[in-house]
Parts: sequence; C-alpha cells; structure tokens
Amino acid sequence: MPIDAAVYFVLSPDAGPGHRIFDDEDISAHGSMGEIERHLEKDSYWYGRLGMVQGHENGSRTTFSNHEFKRLPRIAEVPWRIGLRNPAFNGTEIERRIFKAAFLGIQRMLDTWKSPEGDEINAYTLKTLHVTQPTLARIAAALQNVSPIHASLEISVMKYWYCKSWEEEEPMPDLILGEFPLSIPLRFQWCLDAGVIKAEALRFALC
Repeated sequence: MPIDAAVYFVLSPDAGPGHRIFDDEDISAHGSMGEIERHLEKDSYWYGRLGMVQGHENGSRTTFSNHEFKRLPRIAEVPWRIGLRNPAFNGTEIERRIFKAAFLGIQRMLDTWKSPEGDEINAYTLKTLHVTQPTLARIAAALQNVSPIHASLEISVMKYWYCKSWEEEEPMPDLILGEFPLSIPLRFQWCLDAGVIKAEALRFALC
C-alpha cells in the first residue's frame, strides 16, 4: 500500500543538516502538520519543506526510492523559514543576514576539505555555529562604520563519509566519523550597493 510523506530539510544545531520525513502516522502522533512545523521551528536554525514523496511498507519500515527524492526541488530552490535556535530569530534583518552569511561562508570552506579514499569520500559539515545575538549586533554595528571587519567564531564540525556512487551526500548518523570544535576567523564585508553581507572563512592551520 503506497504511503505519502512530507519531506523537510532541517539545519539543526543538535543533529546537523538532514532530511526529516513525516508520514500520516507521524502527523497523527503530533496532531497536525502545523504542530510538526512548530517542532521543527523549535529545533532548527532554518527549515524548509521540499514536498511530498511516496513510499511503500516493507515489514515494519517504510521505504522510499531514490526516484521519489529526485522529483523534489533542490534545497536552494525552496523558501527557508527561520527557526528559534537561530540566534538572530528576534534580531534585526542585518543580524539575520550576518548569521546566514557566516554559516554559508564556513560551509563553503568545509566543502573544500573533501578528500577521496578509494571509492569513499571523507567530508565535513557545519553542525553548530556558536554565536549569540549580542555578538551579531556588535558585528552589525561595526559594519556600519567600517568594512571589512574580522571576527573569530566558535563552531562544531561533523566529519562523515559517503560512497562516490551515492546520489545523496547527507551525514546520516551511521556515516558520521566524529565531531570536533574549531575557532574560525571570518572576514565580513557589507556591499552597500547590493545590500549584501558577505562572510569569508580565512585560511588557518590545524594543529
């Protein structure tokens, strides 16, 4: 019997980035789709609904084919909603842009760390960006007076692996090799003409 399920992509400081799938049983357990989204909002930096997939019962599990996920839009193509764990949730629009720019800038740096080992790839993803709303406010105030500015932020990184032949590169729990803290130097720049805040993770040496 086919089973329909809603798919979300969630950036959580507790679990890292990943898909969350909710079928009718999950919706009934939470009470409504609205309750599920309130739970996602409480748990995340950002979350976005990718769409619906159809699965099939396989014993006590529900399985979904890769074809179903291929039909979903790319993560960058869906509207993102800000979560309560985002330190800029109650901040200004500039503070929200600063946090997003820092998050994306650090992930771009981590993407360059990918290394092949035979048929496998070792990869890294940003799990937690340890920054507070007052720190974002100080960066925002400094950017209005001088640009660029530099700041070091504490992060938690997850190392994981996946096979080259896999279409998904998501850090599933059984693929995670470890987690470690880092202090990352960043350069923030406010492009006034475009109204864009850019953040670049600077080179540093690992001990």
